[in-house]
Amino acid sequence: MENAKSTMRSSLDLGENYPTDISSLQSEYSCYYPINQISDDTTPISFVVPSSSIHYVQFNDSFVYLKLKIVSSTGATWTATDVVAGSFDLLSSIFSGIEIDMNGCLVSKTATLLPYRSHILKLLTRDKGYKDTIATSEFWYPDTKANTFDTDNSGFTTRAAFSTASAPFEILGRLSESIFETPKYFPPQINTKILLRRSASEFCLDTSVTTTKYKLSISECVLYVRRHVVYPSVIAYHHKLLSSNRKFQYPLKQFEIRTFNLAVGTSSTLSEVLYRNLLPEYLLVSFVSTQAALGTQNKSCFNFDPFGISELQVKVDGDAQVYQSLNFDFDKKLYLMGFNTLQSAVGTLGADHGLSRTDYANGNFLVCFSINPSPTAYGLVPERHGSVQISLKFAKSLTEAVTCIVVAQFQSTLEIDSHYNVSLI
Repeated sequence: MENAKSTMRSSLDLGENYPTDISSLQSEYSCYYPINQISDDTTPISFVVPSSSIHYVQFNDSFVYLKLKIVSSTGATWTATDVVAGSFDLLSSIFSGIEIDMNGCLVSKTATLLPYRSHILKLLTRDKGYKDTIATSEFWYPDTKANTFDTDNSGFTTRAAFSTASAPFEILGRLSESIFETPKYFPPQINTKILLRRSASEFCLDTSVTTTKYKLSISECVLYVRRHVVYPSVIAYHHKLLSSNRKFQYPLKQFEIRTFNLAVGTSSTLSEVLYRNLLPEYLLVSFVSTQAALGTQNKSCFNFDPFGISELQVKVDGDAQVYQSLNFDFDKKLYLMGFNTLQSAVGTLGADHGLSRTDYANGNFLVCFSINPSPTAYGLVPERHGSVQISLKFAKSLTEAVTCIVVAQFQSTLEIDSHYNVSLI
């Protein structure tokens, strides 16, 4: 064929061996313990990963380990007749916020809505195999019946079995923040401080009991950080980069979360401007009961109900984006266009987010809008500017207060110069 290059199958390339990775001489997980007392359930948990003269740090292969116990609000052990459990995806719900500082620069901060950033991204970017296996370490045992915390809900009973009568139980997993998602190593001479703000126990515990309050107690919290000693030739290459006035660069995906409340009786609304000036690459929109978002033991914080939504629009400078509108009729099981938008959040066409059409309508209602005209899983895209609003219409007036959650993804770059000053642009 004209202009086509000739090639040969790799199975016939008999003269080549596999390439040899000369990146790392030695790797280890180093344990870091909180620098403050963790017995007080309202005090943030702080870690310091001190700078090293030789170790590179790989945060995307690092994780937090927690040993937990559910007790009464007074701290007493509860009886086996009580049925209470950690929430579905407890690793996401247990911390309400995170702050990360590198050499004096605040590089990452999610103030109060970290559970929704963490859970929604996990929901949409992890396949079913991961959720059924590895994610069980994070308490990924989904509710099979929304806001029903008894034997009719097999996900709840599985979670409850771990903590019967205040028995200690464990969870572990990667923290949800941008530096824990980049594959690049961070060089020596970087001092990292991590602060985790704890959620109220009412937010991250589930029970049908309303007369007794329970508390989630953390008895042990350890940060395992992957560190590497790399080959001298790699170190020399990095020094050469910095000495030529170049900087280490780390493309990051930053997420900003906004919420707005919908009062009882609402049938339609146009939000105030949620994002102004720089436009996000994409938006994720969902709903949760306001009572659950504030924290209550008898409602799941991650039950994303459609609440009878009939029309949804994202508007930039007043004009509808991507779709003129998305229309739904959940009573008639007409919601496929909304389900189809989830592929935009996965990033790779045909990738598996592990959600079926039935799952979507039962507690996993999310809509994704790719605002940038050139969405891509790799590389940067040109910036656009404007203001973003959400327009909503419901088939019937709302019978309970609802919170609309909007997660926006922005691109940014973390830079480290020759003096190991850190900046975020």
